[in-house]
Amino acid sequence: MRPLLIGLFITATLSVFGQEDLKHYSAVFKAEKPYRIFLPHDYQTSGKRYPVIYFFHGNKRDHKLTYQENLDSLVNAAGVILVAWNGKSVEKDDRPYNIGYHSNINYQVQFKDYFLEFMHHIDSAYRTIPDRQHRAVFGHSMGGFMSFFLAGKYPQLIGTAVNSKGSAEFFLGYPANHTLYSFRYLFKNYYGTRLRFHIGSPREELVHLNTEVLNGALREKALDFTYKFYPGPHDIGFTEFTEGFNFIISSFKNPVAAPKRWNHIDSYADFNVWGYDVSSNLHQPGFIELSGVTQSGFGITTKKWQPDGRPIPGINIKVVTAPVYQPRTSYAVLDYNLVTKSRNVTKVMSDDKGRITINVNHEPHEIGIHKNTDPPEIVLLDYKVNDSSVFLPAKKEGSIRLQLLNRGGKKSEPLKITLTTDKKDVSIEKSTIELAPLVQEQDTWTPAEFKVIASSEPEHDGSPFRVRFNVNISDKKGNTWTEEFDAPVFYDVPAFTDIGIDDGDSEIFGSGNGDNIADPGETVMIYQHSNRTRLFYDDPYIDSERLYDELQPDKWGDGYALSSLIHISKDCPPGHKIKFLAYYEVKEWKTIKRNLTWGWFTITVGKEEPAFPDPKIQLTGRIASTDTACEIYWPGSSVKTRFTGTSLKATLRCQRRSNFFNVIVDGKDVSLLEIDSIKKTYTLADGLPNGEHTVELNRRTDFNDGTTWFYGFEYPDGAEVFDVPQHKRTMEFYGNSITVGSAIEDENGTSGRGTHTNNYLSYGALAARHFDANYYCIARSGIGLMVSWSTPIMPEIYDRLNPFDPNSRWDFSKSTPDIVVINLMQNDAALFEMPGYDQFKSRFGTKAPPPDTVVERYKNFVSRIRVVYPSAHIICALGSMGAVKPGSPWPGYIEKAVSQLNDKKVYPLIFSYINVDRHPNVEEHKKMADQLIGFIEKNIKW
Repeated sequence: MRPLLIGLFITATLSVFGQEDLKHYSAVFKAEKPYRIFLPHDYQTSGKRYPVIYFFHGNKRDHKLTYQENLDSLVNAAGVILVAWNGKSVEKDDRPYNIGYHSNINYQVQFKDYFLEFMHHIDSAYRTIPDRQHRAVFGHSMGGFMSFFLAGKYPQLIGTAVNSKGSAEFFLGYPANHTLYSFRYLFKNYYGTRLRFHIGSPREELVHLNTEVLNGALREKALDFTYKFYPGPHDIGFTEFTEGFNFIISSFKNPVAAPKRWNHIDSYADFNVWGYDVSSNLHQPGFIELSGVTQSGFGITTKKWQPDGRPIPGINIKVVTAPVYQPRTSYAVLDYNLVTKSRNVTKVMSDDKGRITINVNHEPHEIGIHKNTDPPEIVLLDYKVNDSSVFLPAKKEGSIRLQLLNRGGKKSEPLKITLTTDKKDVSIEKSTIELAPLVQEQDTWTPAEFKVIASSEPEHDGSPFRVRFNVNISDKKGNTWTEEFDAPVFYDVPAFTDIGIDDGDSEIFGSGNGDNIADPGETVMIYQHSNRTRLFYDDPYIDSERLYDELQPDKWGDGYALSSLIHISKDCPPGHKIKFLAYYEVKEWKTIKRNLTWGWFTITVGKEEPAFPDPKIQLTGRIASTDTACEIYWPGSSVKTRFTGTSLKATLRCQRRSNFFNVIVDGKDVSLLEIDSIKKTYTLADGLPNGEHTVELNRRTDFNDGTTWFYGFEYPDGAEVFDVPQHKRTMEFYGNSITVGSAIEDENGTSGRGTHTNNYLSYGALAARHFDANYYCIARSGIGLMVSWSTPIMPEIYDRLNPFDPNSRWDFSKSTPDIVVINLMQNDAALFEMPGYDQFKSRFGTKAPPPDTVVERYKNFVSRIRVVYPSAHIICALGSMGAVKPGSPWPGYIEKAVSQLNDKKVYPLIFSYINVDRHPNVEEHKKMADQLIGFIEKNIKW
C-alpha cells in the first residue's frame, strides 16, 4: 500500500480509470495544492517502479485532465504514472503559471520552484523511477510553454518534453524583474532532451508564431527534435494527446544520453544545471549563458536579451562546477576576457568533492580548467567579417576569420578548420584551412580567410535571421571539436527614407535635448514614418541599448514587438555617421502573424564637424575638435597653416606647464615654444618676407605632460589663408620612449624633460617626412606590451583618442595608414628581470610568462592592428636599446610571432643595438630612420 506522507490529503479516491484527485501541502505556495494522478491497474500489487509523465494544462483550465476511460487504457497499457498539476497561483485565477505580459506577472512565487517540490513529492509518495530518463513533461497551450520551459530549465531532471501548440514567448520571473523568454532562440538548452512539438494548422491561432519556434529548433543540428502539424482549432484532441503520450513511452524505452558538451541559458540569478551551481546578483531582466561546457572549461556571459543582447553591467557570477575533477588537486584556470582581450591564469585547488569555484564579472569569458597532462581542447572565441565587422555583405564576397583558443592542457597538433552552413543561399569558396599547433592557453586568429557570398533574403516573420555557420576542427590524432556561430547579413533591402529621431521630445522614449538630432550622450529611438524600428549595427559609438516591448493588438495578444533605444556615447565625434540595418513590425489581428519590413539608413550624430578649426588648417595626429578648441595629446601631433603675410600668432593653453612644441616655419625648425597653463597668445613667427608661408606647431613631448588646447591662429591684416597640401601617404607608429624621442637631446640620454624630448627628430618622424607621409605617433615613455613602468600597457590605450580617458575611442576610419610600425617590448624586456617591481607583481604575480605566451600576446596585439587596418603593411620592429643587445631572446620572440601570423604584409625589423645604456640621441635616431627607410624601400611597394 502507498505510504501516507505528512501533508498528503486524499479528497477523492475514484476507482474508475485508476484516477485519484489529491492535495499536498506546498511549502513554496504555503498552501495546499491539488493534483490529479492516474495509476496503472497493477500499481497496488506489482511492487514495481514506474516512469512518470507530468501534464500541464492551458489557460482557464486546471488539473482535472480527463479523456474518459480512454486515458485509463493508455496509462494501463504503457505502465506509467500520469500526473496533472494545478498551474494556478491562487484558486481564483483563470490564467496559470504567473507568466505572460507584464500585467500578467503578479506573484513572487515561481512555478520553476514548485515543480521541483511537486516532483520530489511524487517521487516520495509513489513508486516512481526517479531519474531523468523516466521522467517526462507534456503540456498544451500555456502548459506547452511550461513543458518546454521546465525541460530547458532542468535538462538534468527531464528526459522528454512534448509541447502541444504552446505559446511562442512569454515574460516570466518576478513582478519587479521578469524577462522575455522566446523559445526560438533557446534550443541550445535542450541537448540531451528529446523534444516533440505539435503545431496547429492551418486555422489554429498560434500557427504563425509557432512556425518561428519551429524554424529556431531546426537550426540546431544535433537536437533530438520532431514535430507534427495538427489541423483544427487551438485545442488538444485525444488523437493528438495519444500520439504525444506514445512518443514519451517510446522515449522511455530508448532514452537520450546526457550530453558530453552542453549549453545553458537561464533567466534567473541562481540555478543548478547538470551539477553546476551558478549564483549571481542578477536582479534585472536578462540571462546568464553557459556555453561549450566540458571538463576542460566553459564560456560564460550575461546578456540583456537573446540572442544578441549586450552584457549586463554590474553583474558578478560565481560558478561551482560539478564534481568532475580529482579532489584536493591543483588545476590551472585560464580566464580569457573577450572584451578586454586579457587573460589571467591562476592555480586553483579543487574541493573535497572535486568541484572548482570560478568567479567572473558580467563580460564574456572563456574559462579553461586543466592540468598540464590534460589533452588539448580547441574552442571558438570570435569571428570577424572583412577584419572589421560582424555583418556579411549582401550578394558579394566577404572574408571571415576565426579566433580560436586552446583551453586544454597540452599543445595541439596542426589543425584543420572546416567551415560549413546549411543555408543554400550562402556559398563558401574555400571551406577548409590549416592552422599551426596551439599551445595551452594560446589564442590566435586564422591567418587565412574563408571567402563567403551570402545571397540571403531577410525573414519576414520573427524567425531567426542570422546565418548559422558550423565549424569543425580536427587534428592528425583524430581529435575533433565542433563549434558554431551566427553572422547577420546586411541585406540588400530598400532604404528607409522617412526617418525620425526621438531624443526626448516625446517625453516617453528617447532622452536628450529634443531637437530630433542624435547628439553625443543622448538616448534615441528611431522611426521609419510612424513605426518604431529594431536596429542592427556595428558601431563603437553606440555604447548601450535597451529594447522597448509592446503588445500590438491582435486576437489573443501573443508575440511581442520589439524596438531599439540606443545610447550614443559621449565621446562620439560630431559628424560621425552610423549605418543601420533595421525593421519594423506590424501584426495581423486575426491570424496573430508578425510582418517585418526591412530597410537600411544612415544617421549623422550631432551637427557636421564643428566650424573650429578652419578647414584650411591641417590637423595631423589623434586630435579632438570642439566648437572652441582642438585638444592635442599625442607626441608628434601637429597643427599647420598656409597663408600670406609676415607674422603669425597662436592662442594655446596647457594642462600643466611642461609641454613644449616645435615651431616649424617653411619646413625649418626655428624655435622651441613652452606652453603656459594659462590661456595665452604666442608669436610663432615675425619679420617674415612678405609672401606665402607655412607654419606648423609640432608637439615634441610625451602625452604624460598633459593635454594642450589650441584655440586658433591669428593672421596679420590682409592675410590670405590657403589649403595645406595633403600628403598621399600615411604612417602610424606604436611605441615607447624610443618612439617618443625621449631624451634625444640630452647628452646623458636619460632626461625626459620637454626640452630634451623632441619627437620631431625621432626616427619615425624622420622616416615619415622622407616619404612625404602623414605622421601619427601613439607612444608613451615606459610603456610595454605586457607590463609597463606605470599602469597602462599599450593594448589598453592603443585605441584611445584621449589617452587619459578609458572611455575615449579613436575613430580608426579617420586615418588609414599605408604602413604601421610597432616598436614595443623594450620595457617588457627590462621588467621581466624585476619580479619585485609593483607592476610586475600586478601583471604576473611571482613569475614572468613563458616565451610562448610572450609570442602569443605580441601576435594578439598585431592582430588587433590588423583588424582596424586590414590593408596596411605592418612592420614589427624592436630596438635600439637593451632588448636587441647580443644574446637577447626578444628579437626571436618578434620573429617567431611574425612567422606564426603568416601574413604577407607583416614584417620583422630589428634595429641595430646602440651599445650604450641610454636612450638613442639625435644621430642614432637618424641611423634608425635610415634603417627603416631602407627596409621599406627594399620590401614594400606602396
